[in-house]
Amino acid sequence: MSESYAVSSDTVIFTIHLPNGDITMRWDEVFAISVSYVNTINHGLVYIIFDYENGEYVEVENQMEGFEQFIAVLPDHFPTSIAEIQEAIDRAQSGDVVVLFQR
Repeated sequence: MSESYAVSSDTVIFTIHLPNGDITMRWDEVFAISVSYVNTINHGLVYIIFDYENGEYVEVENQMEGFEQFIAVLPDHFPTSIAEIQEAIDRAQSGDVVVLFQR
């Protein structure tokens, strides 16, 4: 994935930086978080999917710049831990979509 794809966050929002513009979402508007995994020829892709009550969703992918730092702040905003996130990623590698959080 290109270096122009990145993710960043602060205490209120997280932003996905794309070549044609940014997508900014509020932490407190997240309805559910799930984890999926896609195995490609070159490597596996982990997707953290954020669902919103209005039906919108955004995906953060492990190839995005800042992904590891982003994962590290999830427990600051949701009742989960780094160990639980890693366990969800591991379980998703079997082909399941794993729900990490749901309101």
